[in-house]
Amino acid sequence: MIPEQNKLAYALHQKLVQICIDFAKENSIFNLDCVSFQVDNLQESVKYGEWHPCTDSYCNLYKYNLEKEDTELISASY
Repeated sequence: MIPEQNKLAYALHQKLVQICIDFAKENSIFNLDCVSFQVDNLQESVKYGEWHPCTDSYCNLYKYNLEKEDTELISASY
């Protein structure tokens, strides 16, 4: 059972994971191991109902490199 204070985060988490899965399948990215995403100052974009210039974010896509035993950047957006 999810504690009441975590239900909003859980709901968003579920959507974001499914979006990553769907995106990888739609774009045939079969080596995708990790997605790193951050967004801040959302309140302005929420107020305008769309991504507003004052909202900063990044999204990085990584694959696991067996030889280096580490993740390797596939693509990035800032």
